[in-house]
Amino acid sequence: MEEALIDALTNCSNFQGFLFFVFHFLSEAIYQGFEFAAQRCGVDVDILYSVARQESLFQHTAKSPVGAIGLMQLLPSTASRVLKQLPEFQNTQKFDLTDPKTNTLAGACYLKDLMGRYQNNIAYAVAAYNAGESAVDKWIARREKLPDIPFFIEFIPFLFFFLFF
Repeated sequence: MEEALIDALTNCSNFQGFLFFVFHFLSEAIYQGFEFAAQRCGVDVDILYSVARQESLFQHTAKSPVGAIGLMQLLPSTASRVLKQLPEFQNTQKFDLTDPKTNTLAGACYLKDLMGRYQNNIAYAVAAYNAGESAVDKWIARREKLPDIPFFIEFIPFLFFFLFF
């Protein structure tokens, strides 16, 4: 199974391959977690799948060198801030970010917050999800004269992203 998973992920360069992976390798619980989080937070489920694929390769126990955890690779402080805005988590002190439903819900709500911050600009929101809001704010300020989003994306400092891989 693990070899098939790695093969599916590495050959998942088109949308059909991606959907094949999602529907054949994700557990029903993880799939339902994505659907629930997307609906609850008002985020396109395909964007959530894309973020999770890039951030963790759908490994719910993934941990990054900087301390991000789970499918959506959230820092505990970010997850806590976002989840405490939801009524069912307001009195919770500790969150299990390896739990796919909790992690995906936190990631979806955080992405929704970022979409609001960046006027529904998905490129800025996803960049901020990965690199942090302050980094993206600096990039925007430095690149404000660039004509459009593809140019913004091309001029994201590569070294910053290189450090994560």
